[in-house]
Amino acid sequence: MMAEPRRLKMTAREKASVVWLCAVAIVSLLWAGLGRADQGEISSVQVAPDLSSISIYSQGSLGKHTAFVIDRPYRLVIDFDSATIGNTKTRIRVERPPINEIRLGYHNNRARVVIDFGENPAPPYHIERNGDAVIVSLGKPPALPPSQTPPRPEPTPKKPTPKPPERAAGHQAVAKPSPAPAPPPVETPPPTPAEPAARSDASQNDDSGIVVKHAGVKSNLVYVELVNKDDPRISYRLIVDLDLEGLKMRSASLSDAKGNIRKFHVTRTETEKINSVAPGNRFTSGPKRYGPSRLTAAAPNFTEANIETGAEKRPESLSRPPQSGWPLKIEAFQPQPKNAVR
Repeated sequence: MMAEPRRLKMTAREKASVVWLCAVAIVSLLWAGLGRADQGEISSVQVAPDLSSISIYSQGSLGKHTAFVIDRPYRLVIDFDSATIGNTKTRIRVERPPINEIRLGYHNNRARVVIDFGENPAPPYHIERNGDAVIVSLGKPPALPPSQTPPRPEPTPKKPTPKPPERAAGHQAVAKPSPAPAPPPVETPPPTPAEPAARSDASQNDDSGIVVKHAGVKSNLVYVELVNKDDPRISYRLIVDLDLEGLKMRSASLSDAKGNIRKFHVTRTETEKINSVAPGNRFTSGPKRYGPSRLTAAAPNFTEANIETGAEKRPESLSRPPQSGWPLKIEAFQPQPKNAVR
């Protein structure tokens, strides 16, 4: 026969311990159920039309609350003990100064309500309970301190006007000794209003390959700038020095774009010889016929100067004797006294 298993017998002390543990567990479960039944549930949040107050409604009594303010952005935070959030919006957009929005959530097992003011300083507030509702009253927001006042847009600064040369020259005269006189500037005739007329005249001369680009007068200097029609890089400049009172031409120069220059000097003409005689002795008894003059027949009014050597290039006609057979030419009267013996 098989032996029956041995049953363990509990002592009275062990039985009492088991009964005590069971009782503690039952009481704990009952206490937890009562605690959950006492928790309030936030059901809705309403904002007054004038934003003067915010009402937090709940089902059941909300637990103890704590409130504090956070800066930048400015927020009013209210935490509730023994409270939950029911079936309501967790984000309420207001977007009317000073309130931007209201948010609901949890933080460390506590229900939290955040009133967000954004960049507007948090106004003074007062929290009071009215049954199952919590009323948050808001005062007028304080004015922004000067350091936080948004700066006004400054007008765009104007560019400083340059100082006149006279003031700058005077300032240099005080700070430094009188400077050495500057070399005289090279005269470069500026374009004159006669340019359109010169262009119109040049445009009419279609047969020439060179046209007038600029022309003008400055201080008895007549200048004409010529350019090639086909290649504007090929240009010439003619400058003539005139004596308008004496109806004379002192000198002339012709240059090109490569820097080559030729200068011309005026010789004494027959007209100047006649003008050098006294006015009372200019008339003669009658016209006279002369043979061909070497000066008038062969000599030009200009002689060309060689820039490199400085020597003059005289026409070959001056070095050759006059040839016979030239046509006769009546020249200007030579001044003779009226009573001269012929």
